[in-house]
Amino acid sequence: MLNKVVDSPEIRFFADNFQAGDRVFFISSIFGGTGAAGFPLLLKNLKDQNTRLSNARYLRDALTGAVTVMPYFALQSEDNSIIDSNSFLTKTKAALSYYEHNLQGLDALYYLADTPDTPYENQPGGTAQRNKAHLIELLAALSIVDFMQYPDAELRNGGPHFHEYGLGVDTQELNFSHLPDESREMIAKQLTQFLYFTRYHKQHLPTDKAPYHDNLNLDYAMRNEPIFKELNNFLHSPEFGVDEWLKELAQNRRAFRPFDLTTDDFNAMIAGKPVEKKWNDFFNKGLSQNYFLNSLNDAAKSIQEPDNFKKLLALFDRVTDKAFEEKVKVV
Repeated sequence: MLNKVVDSPEIRFFADNFQAGDRVFFISSIFGGTGAAGFPLLLKNLKDQNTRLSNARYLRDALTGAVTVMPYFALQSEDNSIIDSNSFLTKTKAALSYYEHNLQGLDALYYLADTPDTPYENQPGGTAQRNKAHLIELLAALSIVDFMQYPDAELRNGGPHFHEYGLGVDTQELNFSHLPDESREMIAKQLTQFLYFTRYHKQHLPTDKAPYHDNLNLDYAMRNEPIFKELNNFLHSPEFGVDEWLKELAQNRRAFRPFDLTTDDFNAMIAGKPVEKKWNDFFNKGLSQNYFLNSLNDAAKSIQEPDNFKKLLALFDRVTDKAFEEKVKVV
């Protein structure tokens, strides 16, 4: 059954558009069944000399990495459930034993795991499965970034290369200071910029009265243009938005809480790193709506982008970058 996935429209579209120099990266769990078995089968099919996929040579020669996620959560015991989390470790050991000899063509493999925390509700899948976002998933995403930063020559020599991830201290509540330097440099600034954007977008963007706002015709766009509505859902949906994602990361036993999500004060949003405000200096109040408003107006004059949606994103990328570099500097 899994071999038939290679004949799916999605895989064929992927192969049809694959080019020389592209890389492949697999993301799979190892403690269930489908992911653990599907990953080596997909790898085998993509590297098969006799594959019917287009661009077969490019696929065979492509640098290929993977992250395999070992157990990091448990499930409540249910007599009638087809899933028993007590078997996760046994399945993991069996899969690792198989992987040892059956991952030909792989250049780098990343391992991640954590001690299971409070058991999740036992749901076999579908819309009823509502596991909270977890730090392990964020770190798994960073493995892709790490893989892409390696030069071709280093990956092709002496491989496959194996990677594990470890925290410097075993604590149940983490912020940016608990991450290794390399990880912190990858995400601290970017996540902070993202938080500033989603907060400003929700609190101030709909009611701003300013030249940048008029220039982008945001009163009309936010009410009527589909892409602006999609952005609102992406940021603020209670089911899948960025706001909810950050909340869920902070709700696990291994909680990732880099931000104080209860405050509307931009100066106090980064946990353990308040932005300095000089109350005796009228012009230095740290980060405020006026700070962002003035920066947005200034940036709008120099960003030449005819598409209003793209220009909005470019504006906030520049302005939140400026806010971090001027007011936060390091975390």
